Amino acid sequence: MLDLEIQDIVRGEINKEDNNTVVEVVRIVKLQGHERRRKDIKFGIGIISFLYVCILGNIGLFSHRPADINEIVVYGISYFIVAFLILCNVIIEKEVIELDFNKKSISKIFIPAITYLCEIVIFSVTFSMVEKGKIPFAMEPYSIGPFLNTLLKIVFLLNILFVINTYYKVIRYGREVSIGIFISFAVLFLSGLNGYMLGKLSGLSGLQKLLWNNVGVISAEMLLFIIVGVFWTKKHAKEEKQPG
Repeated sequence: MLDLEIQDIVRGEINKEDNNTVVEVVRIVKLQGHERRRKDIKFGIGIISFLYVCILGNIGLFSHRPADINEIVVYGISYFIVAFLILCNVIIEKEVIELDFNKKSISKIFIPAITYLCEIVIFSVTFSMVEKGKIPFAMEPYSIGPFLNTLLKIVFLLNILFVINTYYKVIRYGREVSIGIFISFAVLFLSGLNGYMLGKLSGLSGLQKLLWNNVGVISAEMLLFIIVGVFWTKKHAKEEKQPG
C-alpha cells in the first residue's frame, strides 16, 4: 500500500518521489478504467448481436413465419448492422483482426466455414435434384423439407455455440476478433433466411434462384466486412511499426 495520507495529497504536501508514485497510480487507474470500458462495450455488442440473431433465427427456423415481410431485406440489413457494430468496435478501439494463418487461427474459422459450405452445397444439390423431378439422398418426398430444416437448426446451433465461445474468450482473455466471427454471423443469418424461405415455399419452381439470391446477399456483405477488416488490420500494423 502507498505510505501517503489523503490530507497530504489534497494539500499538495508530498515530495517528488511520492508525486511520481501518485502519477503512476493515476495512470494505472485510467488504464484499468479504459480496459473495463472496452470490455463493457464488447459485452454490450455481443449481447445485442446475440439477441438480434436469436430473434431472427427463431422467426426463420422455430416459429410461424409472417408472410408480409421481404425476408432478404430484413436478414440482409440485420447482418449488415451486426457486422458493422463488430468492425466499428475494432476500429474505434484501434484493435486488429487476427490474420496469422496457423493451425490455431484456422481452428477459429473451421466450424463457421465448414457449416457455411455444407449448408450451401446440400441446399444446392437438393434443390437442383428436386427441380429435375428427382428425390435426393434416397429420401421420401415428404421428408425433404424436415431434413433441410433440421440441417439449418443444427448449423444454427453450432454457430451460436461458436459465437458464445468466441465472445467469452475475447472479453475474458482479451483475444483478438477473428475472421470467423464475421463468417459465423453470416451463417446464422443465412440459416434463418433459408429457414424463412422454406416456410414460405408454395411450389418447386425457381428453388435454385431463391437459394442463390439469399447466398449472394449474405456472402457479398460478409466479404465486404472481411476485406475492410483485413485492410484496417494491415494499415494499423503498418502505422504501429512506424517510429514516433
